[in-house]
Amino acid sequence: TPMLTQVLEKDLEPLSKEEEKRLFQVFRDMDVNGDKKIDEYEVSQILMMLNYDPKKGEVSNMLWEVDENCDGMVDWDEFRIMYKRCRNDNSGLEPRR
Repeated sequence: TPMLTQVLEKDLEPLSKEEEKRLFQVFRDMDVNGDKKIDEYEVSQILMMLNYDPKKGEVSNMLWEVDENCDGMVDWDEFRIMYKRCRNDNSGLEPRR
């Protein structure tokens, strides 16, 4: 929801227009079926293309980390917030794998 997005992004440094454009292209490339969300299957496929065979439950845990609305998928707002959190994280607490 827009209100949740505003709360989650409140203290995060904004993206430049170019950075957001590139990030959106990555999101669209990952969204293979074009439903404007990245699901477990799409993440699994990308990881396999990178020669990484995730352990059982690993992909669902990855999605859970960033799935703010608990629908089991990552939408554009969640993807952008995840990126901004990782980019702005000085504590090392945001997931990197």
